Amino acid sequence: MDADQLIKMGKRRLVAANERFGWKGDEEDQAWELLIYASGEEPDGGEEIPPGTRQRFERMIERRITGEPIAYIVGWVDFRDFRLGIKPGMFVPRLTSEFLATQAIRRLHGRHNPVHIDLATGIGAASHDTILVAACDMPFLDAAVW
Repeated sequence: MDADQLIKMGKRRLVAANERFGWKGDEEDQAWELLIYASGEEPDGGEEIPPGTRQRFERMIERRITGEPIAYIVGWVDFRDFRLGIKPGMFVPRLTSEFLATQAIRRLHGRHNPVHIDLATGIGAASHDTILVAACDMPFLDAAVW
């Protein structure tokens, strides 16, 4: 089975599951993301997929159609310019959290003694990102994460 056929199969299964959960529209992107993760690289559309990679992909699709977040399946999520490790049970940062981090960074600039507190907001992605960016942009900053 080649990559295009595998993606079509994965998309079809995700679409069927998503009708149950009310998600729609990005099933093909999800299938590609899982296939790339399963194979370790982005295969060409007509490229034959080895049986082991196909089995890993199918197991990941099975997990995804139960509603498990892709971040739990692959073990990470991209957040702004960083890749953050994610384990089951952790809150997965949303795109709106990226906006929040950007605003926090913007507001910390120009302050004499900036303070940023990210309390009870999941895995602390906004805080992690804010402190890393602020520490790079403001070398005088004494940054700490607890």
